[in-house]
Amino acid sequence: MHMHESHIRSILKGITWRVIASGTTMTVVYVVTGDLALMASVGAIDVTAKVFFYYLHERSWGRVHWGIVGTVPEFSDAGCPPGGECSDSCDS
Repeated sequence: MHMHESHIRSILKGITWRVIASGTTMTVVYVVTGDLALMASVGAIDVTAKVFFYYLHERSWGRVHWGIVGTVPEFSDAGCPPGGECSDSCDS
């Protein structure tokens, strides 16, 4: 069984990271310029664009199998691996 992240998990990861990263960007803009309107404008553009691109990045990497070590075995409803031997405790 191939494990993967749900779409909502990818979205929530993007949002939480954006709060941290965009907060940093907005702070730097304000410290350098002292302009709250510019800080808000840059922050709004930064959040919108980067959440979208982060989501695409996460979903793309979810399709790449390179670098994934090991897999989780897929089991039948009886708890037996497919095509494998089933112990006495498994009902096939």
